[in-house]
Amino acid sequence: MENKIRKFIDENKIMGKAKTVVIGVSGGGDSMALADFMVKNYSQYQFTFAHINHCLRPQAHEEEVLVKEFAAKLGVEFQCLKIDVAALAKQRKTGLEETGRDVRYEFFNSLNKDLILTAHHKDDRAETIIAHIIRGSGIKGLGGMKPLQNGVGRPLLCVTKAEILNYCEEHDIEYAEDISNGDTTFQRNKIRHEVLPLLATMNSNITDSLCRLGDIAAEDDDFLDSFSQVIYDKVVISENGEYILSNKILEITAKSVNSRVIGKICAEIGCPLDFNTVQKILGLKTGKELPLGKMGKVRQNGTGLVFSLGCMPKVKEWSVALPKEGTVFIEPCNFKIEISQSSALKANKKTCAVFDSEDIVKDLTIRNWRKGDWFYLESGGRKKISDFFIDEKIPRERRLEIPLLAMGDQIIWIVGYRQCLGKGKSNLTLAIKL
Repeated sequence: MENKIRKFIDENKIMGKAKTVVIGVSGGGDSMALADFMVKNYSQYQFTFAHINHCLRPQAHEEEVLVKEFAAKLGVEFQCLKIDVAALAKQRKTGLEETGRDVRYEFFNSLNKDLILTAHHKDDRAETIIAHIIRGSGIKGLGGMKPLQNGVGRPLLCVTKAEILNYCEEHDIEYAEDISNGDTTFQRNKIRHEVLPLLATMNSNITDSLCRLGDIAAEDDDFLDSFSQVIYDKVVISENGEYILSNKILEITAKSVNSRVIGKICAEIGCPLDFNTVQKILGLKTGKELPLGKMGKVRQNGTGLVFSLGCMPKVKEWSVALPKEGTVFIEPCNFKIEISQSSALKANKKTCAVFDSEDIVKDLTIRNWRKGDWFYLESGGRKKISDFFIDEKIPRERRLEIPLLAMGDQIIWIVGYRQCLGKGKSNLTLAIKL
């Protein structure tokens, strides 16, 4: 199993350029095996075990202690969040599973490390694909979980639950059994204990088959996404806060591509979109209009679809050059920035960024967002700031208000959200503090 995981990590470049890594460790066999494997095989990284006590079961405290002692045994930092998830779900008016998932990733991200690792495995991916089929997902949902996505790596997607538990037995790893995993009132448990076993009577390799379906769907989805972006860049006209997609393009382009281009436009104006809404948009008659979300709308003017966001406050572009050292008042945001050569300060995504001085090769400015802004990903390649805003579900009307630290045309800090250039590790560092 170890060789299979190492190969999977390498092929999918899961570790990328990361130096500090959070591993979500619940105390179950999957996460304990992942934690043990990573620490023993990738000792060059600085690991933190992150555990959430959801306060849902009497065994929760015992699991917290189990993970804490395991971290101490391996010489790894341990961080724990204790939170009443049931009470929070009631407060947020969201489901228990959804709230628990949101809390986990909020906590993992708050630790401000380069990479998050979770112990999702091949069986989890198969269950996710079935769940997406049940809700009528498109091709994107059929792809299921990805090895690396939005800063979260899943090194165990290449192995099954049975292989993981064998690893625990071979390495004498103690783990906790979550009795709630048998509760089939939760959809995922029902899929695990009832749906998959039924499908296995028709195909004994159902997990592998579903994951193969996921691989094929993910490849097709990536192609359609890339192709749709090319079409979007070439044919969508943006002017005076409106996005225009001509009827001529709609007529000659495949419906699947049109749907994605419309999805990209709606994401740009910060409006939600679903399958039924796309069908309504494509079926609009000349002179008809359709509301999108609370503020957006789309109308068919006879020559094409016109998307707009009504009553969006106008924010002027602004930019302030930063000195190599000193304090600057940033008038558009009404705050001060301190720039200093210091190795004492610690980076945090909200108020302080720390860089190796040798990485700062161009003049720095702090400014608001421009169309086309981008940053480097830890795994290599670039990502548009607009795509980051969409992933983070930041409303369009707020995007121009978020300060960005730029080095030339490269964004190196999305203030309040993400540092996009390696955090200072050397003795000579540049600290920028709000």
